Amino acid sequence: TMKVKGLTVRELRSLLDSKQVSVKEVVNAYLARIAEIDGKIKSFLTVCDEAQVESQVQAAQKRIDEGMADDLTGIPFGIK
Repeated sequence: TMKVKGLTVRELRSLLDSKQVSVKEVVNAYLARIAEIDGKIKSFLTVCDEAQVESQVQAAQKRIDEGMADDLTGIPFGIK
């Protein structure tokens, strides 16, 4: 599995579009990072687990596979 931590949105977009990484891999990497550090910094009120986001992951991957991805399709982000 490719490391996605620390990559820019542009770098992630390129990896997703070229199929070097899947949406599921990106989302799981971000969920793992949140689980690793959020207990200390408490920056998220709500974090969905892998099962809760599975339908969104599949929909995003389908859009990418069909060449219909927007700039942020498949890229997790948090809103404050």
